[in-house]
Amino acid sequence: MAIFPNKRKKEADSKGPTLGDSFFESLFENSPEAIIICDREERIIRANRMFCQLFGYSKEEVMGRNGNEIVAPTPDLMKEAEAIDRMMWSSKEKISLETVRLRRDGKAIPVELLQIPFELEDGTVYDYTIYRDITERKNAEYAFRREKAFFEKLFEATPSGIMICDSKGKIVRTNPAFLQLFGYDKEEVTGKLSYNIVAQDARLMAEAREIDRRFWSGENIHMRVKRQRKDGKILHLELVQVPLILDQETMLCYVIYRDISDQVKAEEALKESEKRYQAVIQDQDEFIVRLNSQGVLTFVNDAYCRYKGIPKEELLGSTIFDCKDPKTAERLKKELLSFLSPKAPVKTTEIYNELPNGKKQFVQWRNRGIFDKNGNLVEIQSVGRDVTELKEAQEKLKRLNTVLKSVRDIHRLINTEKDPTRLIQSICVSLIVNHGYPNVWIAILEVKNYLATIYEAAMIDGDTPISERMSRKELNMSSRKVLESPDVIVEEEVIPCSYIPLLDEYPNKYSMSARLEYQGHVFGLITVALSREYNVTEEEKTIFKETAQDIAMALYNIKHECGGIQEQ
Repeated sequence: MAIFPNKRKKEADSKGPTLGDSFFESLFENSPEAIIICDREERIIRANRMFCQLFGYSKEEVMGRNGNEIVAPTPDLMKEAEAIDRMMWSSKEKISLETVRLRRDGKAIPVELLQIPFELEDGTVYDYTIYRDITERKNAEYAFRREKAFFEKLFEATPSGIMICDSKGKIVRTNPAFLQLFGYDKEEVTGKLSYNIVAQDARLMAEAREIDRRFWSGENIHMRVKRQRKDGKILHLELVQVPLILDQETMLCYVIYRDISDQVKAEEALKESEKRYQAVIQDQDEFIVRLNSQGVLTFVNDAYCRYKGIPKEELLGSTIFDCKDPKTAERLKKELLSFLSPKAPVKTTEIYNELPNGKKQFVQWRNRGIFDKNGNLVEIQSVGRDVTELKEAQEKLKRLNTVLKSVRDIHRLINTEKDPTRLIQSICVSLIVNHGYPNVWIAILEVKNYLATIYEAAMIDGDTPISERMSRKELNMSSRKVLESPDVIVEEEVIPCSYIPLLDEYPNKYSMSARLEYQGHVFGLITVALSREYNVTEEEKTIFKETAQDIAMALYNIKHECGGIQEQ
């Protein structure tokens, strides 16, 4: 390689070859690879910056020294380095290989070595050697080999059956567990269509094909399936089917089969057992206790312990009268003995509890007495269940019936009363009496949404009527919001109009309002006060809105009949 110009031999021997061109000098010095130039005796006559940095020396420390002694100081490395030198000098060919060299601190560095002989025009021959640090590559290769070995071992040793298929459904590879599960040898399955291996029945084969179609459409599969062994035996399996991406163009299907036949048998046996004892289970809803004729608890289940908030050890041996005063306890004992009889061995009771969060809880108990041959009560078995939701549903139905009763009364008034003042006032009273609203207000509007009249009814004795406290006729924001909305408005404050009492005058209440509208005419609004514990249902809102529309219709009809109310 004749990249150096012709110089006097004496100058070359003393300083080594120099680069006549500053470009090549800069290229040598700033190369990212470690480079040294040695003479025929392997003495270093040039070393670039990367060589010194890689091996931990300064230029002054390496110049003139044997290059092999610098980077291969151990006997084994020196033997290898000298052999490489002899091969290069004898063949006059470049040598390229991967090996290990040592830093100054003794740390081994994997390198890619390129050793090139080159001759100047004056016949001087030099050894041009490049060292490339391949530590990161070696580490990556090692990590890859380790991961490959790990996954290879995992693939072979996993107890679940695994097969890998290509996009055409042909089996590329299987693990020993798969072969054992389906009863095949490796040669019998490799390259074969997976459907023909895991299913012989036409229905199962069609199912396998459909699952494969879903998988190649992008769906990850995790499900229970039935498949067949080579001998035709049906297997209950858990199937997992996920993509195995090798590169941008190659994707395989990675299939895992886990035998759950024993689990399925156990589940079927459990279901059969549950059917046999279903009648007993239905009779034992949630809380189960047994007590003797003295009220001493002899058995409690975990649900009852949680219900009482007391450990089982403390409950067993205690009596159901422990929290009662002596007189009450004695009375309850007498009632207990007469509570059940051989002729009426089963009775149902309900107990009301106040929970810490303020909610009500209803527990229904089914009590069964067990008697001896003489008819004496020996034991009571009680099964309790929470019927709070049922009670709430019954209460909800009761409330709706009350609302419907009030609606019927309002309809009667609408059909019989033609005087608008008496009609509106009677409706207010009806809502108080029949529905039980604490307060009712109906505001009738003049033109431009100014107030004309307020009608009201209240359960609070001595309260000053709103109409006597009116200071102005403008509507406040809350009222305007009701008039602008076609829906029922529920507010935290009882303030549909500016002169209606503030929340502090009606503690623990909120309001429900709707506008009185019919045929595009808005006649006013209706507001009722509600107690805080009263939860308005969607059904009640609907009925309330329909009632407001019926009132508006009545006002509309009266207006056109006798002009008693001015239209908005």
